Amino acid sequence: MLDSGWILSYILGGLAALLQITSEKYQLIPPYLSFIKKSSFTSYLPLLLALISFMLLVWANEIQEEPTIPVIELVVGIITLMVLFRQFLTERALSSSEKNYRDLVDNSLMGIYKTNILGDILFANESLASIF
Repeated sequence: MLDSGWILSYILGGLAALLQITSEKYQLIPPYLSFIKKSSFTSYLPLLLALISFMLLVWANEIQEEPTIPVIELVVGIITLMVLFRQFLTERALSSSEKNYRDLVDNSLMGIYKTNILGDILFANESLASIF
């Protein structure tokens, strides 16, 4: 059981690292669930995996007869808190950036629009509407 816990924690830690370093974004929420904010689950997945790894580490330490891992627990706990803090700062920066982008597009005097491959207009600002 202990070996299975360690293997699972390595796998979950590796998956968390892989999700952080890959440039492609995974579509974990199906398109028909568009009412769910996309960053609600996928952006917290690495944090969730790191938290599961930390809980497995604490569990492994508790079942040992001689606790020899308190320093590792402390370091992993600090890393988990750093990931939480980074996630909070990233979400704040993203929110600010989206607001700045939205203000720039909405207040622009030029017509700005976004289409898909078929040519359907997905978004248009007020200036484009007044031009047409």
